[in-house]
Amino acid sequence: GLANPVYGFVDPVGGIPDREAKLRLVKALLAHGANPNLQATARPPGFGGTGTGGYNDAVGATPFVVAANAADVEMMRILLAAGADPHLVTKTNSNALLAATGLNRGIGEIVDDEDRAIEAVKFLLDVGVDPKAVTTFNENALFGPGYRGWNRLLELLIEKGADVNVVSKAGVTPWLAASGFGDRLGGVLYNKAGADILLNHGADPKLGHPCQAQNKCRPE
Repeated sequence: GLANPVYGFVDPVGGIPDREAKLRLVKALLAHGANPNLQATARPPGFGGTGTGGYNDAVGATPFVVAANAADVEMMRILLAAGADPHLVTKTNSNALLAATGLNRGIGEIVDDEDRAIEAVKFLLDVGVDPKAVTTFNENALFGPGYRGWNRLLELLIEKGADVNVVSKAGVTPWLAASGFGDRLGGVLYNKAGADILLNHGADPKLGHPCQAQNKCRPE
């Protein structure tokens, strides 16, 4: 699945110095038959998911999901125009919208810009990607912004129906994630305002239990 040359060019904005050349190359690859719906069959070599633009949920990811992880709306539009299916999910059932929220990406890796993430999420909502989706680890769209302190995105996703009381298989809830009691993900962020937003929308602070481990809060 990683033979598709498009994978090499759906990295985040700025990953290649000449952005326009990058876009022209992707369009040319697609015009010559590169499959926008090919799903990765293995995790590529590279530290921290660098082989798929910093996205750590590589198996099953399509170029569209990788572009969503980079919050690259322009790239997603190009892939859609070439026939990309925005609803395809990874092996862990993570869709493109979950990727855009920062789920499966460590703190400080690749795109950490709430404005761009919101733009990407709104685009994905417009094309019908489910904001209520839950992965096989029982994580939803609130975990990414909960960890990052992206409180406007939290509000948007709650408004769209994401469950504030989902409990991951590791026992972590969005409230625990925002409160600094979830996966450390390369750094610990206590997002009091985000935790309060979740409480105000019905989050139960008694659900689940702290994990506080480095990338070990997600049992296989």
